[in-house]
Amino acid sequence: MSRVIGKKGATVNELEKKFGLHLDIEPLSGEYYQERRIAGIDIKNKIIYLNVEVPNQQVKFYVDNILILQARSSGKGIVRIKIQSDTGSALYNYIKAGKSVEYSVSQ
Repeated sequence: MSRVIGKKGATVNELEKKFGLHLDIEPLSGEYYQERRIAGIDIKNKIIYLNVEVPNQQVKFYVDNILILQARSSGKGIVRIKIQSDTGSALYNYIKAGKSVEYSVSQ
């Protein structure tokens, strides 16, 4: 880990300046995620409902093997995303393009 960060964060600082972004480096938490499944999708009233059928769990969502969202599912196993948000807008465009949304649940 220290090799990635560099002395006093030098490597991270260099990457941030080079690419004009902010990096958050976190140690592995030991969390394990199940294999990916296809999310059930329903769109109503400018809200995307992603059904993962697992209540109150940390869930990661992927499109084309790219992590696009990490959220906690509701008590009914659903994650709600407003289409007007940046993530919701991108997700909506992926869905309209016929791409599948995969998810994995934290164990």
